[in-house]
Amino acid sequence: MDQQSLFTKRLKQYLMMHLQVFSIWSMLSTLVGAFLMSKQPPIIHFAGMMTLTWGIVNLLVSLALYFNIRHHRYLKQSPSAQLRIQHHVEKMFAFNVGLDLAYTAIGGCMFFFSQHGTALPELWNGFGIAILIQGISMTSFDAISHWLHCRNRRNNANFYHN
Repeated sequence: MDQQSLFTKRLKQYLMMHLQVFSIWSMLSTLVGAFLMSKQPPIIHFAGMMTLTWGIVNLLVSLALYFNIRHHRYLKQSPSAQLRIQHHVEKMFAFNVGLDLAYTAIGGCMFFFSQHGTALPELWNGFGIAILIQGISMTSFDAISHWLHCRNRRNNANFYHN
């Protein structure tokens, strides 16, 4: 297989893998969140509420991602256009990692404040825990996806220069 074909194959493989894993994560978050909302104590209920909210948001993002990549139009592009798409995907994942770290920090702050005399500590604690879990999970997932796409570009550096 030539380098261009290998690059294109990996680009498609990594985008589809991301979509599949992210969609499964979204569905699980939605189901777990709905289940936890029916539970007591209030901390668990509020954690479920936030998890359900994140699950729904992530499902909407998954749908947008699906509609963006479903026809594989990027595979029919010239090598230079595929390279631009690859760079765009890398930038998106780097930006997502930054957002995920911000979510994690916000979740940590909410959890911290819940322990220090804030009003509605159960709400702050439950939301904080849910956001921490979401933030840490998405940071890991997006960082791995970013690394895979960067590795694809580096592994095919000669292809770019020809």
